Amino acid sequence: MRCLVAADQEHYPENSLKRANICDELILLYIVDRRVLEKVRTESSYVLPSHAIEEMEKFAVEMQRREAERIANKHGAELKFVVDDYYAAIEREILRISPDIFLTDFWHRRFLSYEVPVWVDRGGHISTIGFFVGDVARLNSVRRSQELLADIAGRIGADLCIVPLKEEIARVLPGERCSGEPDAMAVQRRYFSRYRDWRRTIVLV
Repeated sequence: MRCLVAADQEHYPENSLKRANICDELILLYIVDRRVLEKVRTESSYVLPSHAIEEMEKFAVEMQRREAERIANKHGAELKFVVDDYYAAIEREILRISPDIFLTDFWHRRFLSYEVPVWVDRGGHISTIGFFVGDVARLNSVRRSQELLADIAGRIGADLCIVPLKEEIARVLPGERCSGEPDAMAVQRRYFSRYRDWRRTIVLV
């Protein structure tokens, strides 16, 4: 399983990097957010000459590169280091390497547009994975997602069960149904009902 994890100077994905030990291949995308450098340049332009600002930017980027290399080496990851917009860089890297899953420690609605399963990892032990299925119009895609979740469940020693959000789904999708609906699942059901496109993304919380 090929996994992608993104980090920058503000977002250190501690939970995702710990969980990445289940991955066969780990790519760490370390992003120096271009907007941060532009903000520093703007605020420094009042007191520093342009050549000093450029040197300061180079120094800042080099420090971030060393930090990225340290993290990548610690977790046995392949490093991709870029200066770019945070979310755009993730999207481009997904298109470039086609990972099986993107691991992150926080949720952002923009992740819904990514053509890859997204794992929002809150840390801790996972005993049961609930697979919420809201639409089977793309049944082959749903089945691929189910296979991926079954693989993940096996790697972390968890049970996988299905939560059909429509009655007709239960008739066409095989697999063990979740017994009852724990409070956490009910909360997630209400949360995802606000998004029409969420079925394209797997979110494990």
